[in-house]
Parts: sequence; structure tokens; C-alpha cells
Amino acid sequence: MKSILKIDLDHPDEEALEAMTRCLREGKVLLYPTDTVYGLGCDPFRPQAVQRIERLKGRAPGKSFILLIPDRQSAYDLMDGEPAAFRRFSDTLWPGPVTLVARAGRTVDRSLVGPRETVAMRWAGSRFLETLFLKWPHPLLSTSANRTGEPPLDEPSTSLSPVVPAADLVIDGGPLRQPASAIIDLSVTPPQLIRRGTLSDSLLAALGVATETPGGNTCP
Repeated sequence: MKSILKIDLDHPDEEALEAMTRCLREGKVLLYPTDTVYGLGCDPFRPQAVQRIERLKGRAPGKSFILLIPDRQSAYDLMDGEPAAFRRFSDTLWPGPVTLVARAGRTVDRSLVGPRETVAMRWAGSRFLETLFLKWPHPLLSTSANRTGEPPLDEPSTSLSPVVPAADLVIDGGPLRQPASAIIDLSVTPPQLIRRGTLSDSLLAALGVATETPGGNTCP
């Protein structure tokens, strides 16, 4: 591990933001706070960096990652058309701790596409990430900072997980105590709940989301 930078999530300093964007441009791996848990991230269009994160997590190749995006337009750039429900869901749930899954556009790198030709996207509700995207206005690969099967990382300074020293840069925003993001698949009808996160039954019902997950769904 080359560096650990402590930050204030509400007022991120210029040094940390510059260090993150430099690492992304160089194809390196970051460990950073999202609005839910800590994540491992990289430039998703650098295959070697994506493969390195797969190895760090002990994750089987072929399973796609979530892409954090700076705004709604970035989702349109990644999708194949616009699912009928997309605008309603994104207007209601974004920015926030909800990942939306849609059919991937043809130009999206296959390493970022799920086994059902889908792409998973999230516009996070985070002042820190909002500020980062002013300097890095592109998608950011995101996956929880842990080995597969282990609990998500909620504080890097006290963790013994091997993913912490393996990252090129660690951004320490202090303890995070939120569940991982909800995941809703909009590529099927009705929309399917893949992971609940903090979404209530009443909101899911109002949005018409099916909450019984079918067997074998590997989204995202």
C-alpha cells in the first residue's frame, strides 16, 4: 500500500481528490468511501485494473461490477435505449444508495457486462463522490472492499482485511455504518429486487417491484 489519506467526507480536500484522479488515470486501484460501505475502484475501462480487483476479491471472472456514475446522462450512455421504468425509478431513487440494472449498450466493454447482457449503475448520494466527479467526470468501477464471502469493510484504519494494504491508495473517511446499496433489475418486467438495501416494503410496492428473487439470478 503506497498511501493513506484521511478526509472529511463533507469537505474533501484537494490533495485527496487529486491523488484519486491521478491513480485512476494511471490505471491503479483505490479503496475509498462511498455513501454506503467502503469500495474498491478503478477506471472501468482499464481491463488490467478490473482484473486486479477481481483477484484482490477472489472473485470469479465473468461477474460484472457496479459502475458509479456522475449523473443520469451517464446512465443513458451505458444503456441500450431507455427501459420504460428507468426515468421513474431514477427520479425517485437517485442520487442515493440504489443500483439500477439495465440492458447494456453495445459499446460497453464486455468485462463490465453481466451474464444477461446487463450493466449495473448507481448515482450515489455522496458529497465526497460528487466533488470527485467534478475532477473525474467518468464512470468509476465500484465493488465492496472485502474478499468474497467476507463482510463489507466499514472502517479501513481498524481492518485486518488483506484488501486494505493491497490497494494503491486508501481514502479514509472514518467509520461507515450503512448497508450495501439496494439493487433493482429494470431489464425484466416487472422490475426485480435483487438486494434490498434500505428500501422499505411500501416504497417497493409503490414502484411495482417484485421482491421474490427468482433462483439463478446473477445480477449485476
